[in-house]
Amino acid sequence: MAGELTNADGFQGMKVFGTGSLHDFLGDAIAFRSLTPVDRGLPGLEDLRHGLGLVDSNMPRKVESAYALVVAEILRAANRALTGSSDVPAVVLLGDTEHNDGGAFLNICDALSCPGGAFICDEQGDDPQMETTGHGGGRAISLANRWRLVEEFETRLAGSGVDIGEGTAVIVDIDKTALGARGRNHRPIDEARGAAVLRTARGLRGDAVDGGLLMTAYDHFNHPRFHQFTTDNQDYLAYLALIVESGWRSLDILDGEISDGRWASFSELLSTVSKTTEDLHLEVRRVHSEVVVAVAAGNPTPFKEFRRCEFQETIGRMRLPGDEADIRLSLENTLTVTYEVWRKALQWRERGALLFGLSDKPDEASLPTADLAAQGYLPLHRTETLVVGEDVAAATT
Repeated sequence: MAGELTNADGFQGMKVFGTGSLHDFLGDAIAFRSLTPVDRGLPGLEDLRHGLGLVDSNMPRKVESAYALVVAEILRAANRALTGSSDVPAVVLLGDTEHNDGGAFLNICDALSCPGGAFICDEQGDDPQMETTGHGGGRAISLANRWRLVEEFETRLAGSGVDIGEGTAVIVDIDKTALGARGRNHRPIDEARGAAVLRTARGLRGDAVDGGLLMTAYDHFNHPRFHQFTTDNQDYLAYLALIVESGWRSLDILDGEISDGRWASFSELLSTVSKTTEDLHLEVRRVHSEVVVAVAAGNPTPFKEFRRCEFQETIGRMRLPGDEADIRLSLENTLTVTYEVWRKALQWRERGALLFGLSDKPDEASLPTADLAAQGYLPLHRTETLVVGEDVAAATT
């Protein structure tokens, strides 16, 4: 199935290196948004909350120091199981966003009191470039425009005294890094979320759904100018699109009310909707009640039905084409494993490094329900798809 790709948008000069999954290099050493490792032999957020002094019930987000404290303890436990020692001498992180992944990296290094390096990539068609910035304490963040520069990143790390080997904790971001590389193959991830909004609405209201209005509303609020209100939470966006399509408010009126600051928070909007639920379709009313309860409990994933639909839509984009001709035609819409990350992670694991995957994707969008598992669905990290990337060996000779 290996072959060079020359006709697919975003895959110019790329090759298919067979098939694989995240499980190939991570096993079950992965935690999604709940910070509960799939490997049940490792502690999770709820096991660690009291000991770390995290007294509230909120689920920490990636850039928060509480998130780093939890991850640090998980890594210590994983390293203890791997090497017999809780000491983590260095942290290496592969990610795609400077703010979230880079910030998490620095916080985790602080929590573990160790040096390390982060490789952050957004692939562009320009000449390969990477800029490395020091952040004190032997920590540096490298921003790159090609995923194959992870090779040079490792060389720079070694030059700064960080050799990736036994005990080194290598954190691999999942979304738009190991799977659906940013700049190359991230569109299927975004498209899966959009398709999940439509799938969810149709599951609630059937053929009565105005798909055009629904998706217009979703795309409209999925914009940085609304981030202060939505906190860039996809559950909130899906909910806003649903109540616009259901007729609770027109898109223009809801835009004006949010922009004018009528509600200081999303939960205040929910309170307003609760006063007029008779205007909502019965099934939308049920979803609203579930979202209200989840938001009040501090759950950042309040729209469970939407996220379960996202899981199905995501897995659907990982289905393997029938033959190589189909592969070349379908790659633009196929969610693939990033070859450069896959290759280096396997090498580092062979050297004794501790590999651990982190994803801000909710568990509901990453793991099948019992019903879906009975139908043959596997967890996201165990689902095989194409492994695609640049021929690293050829590019570095």
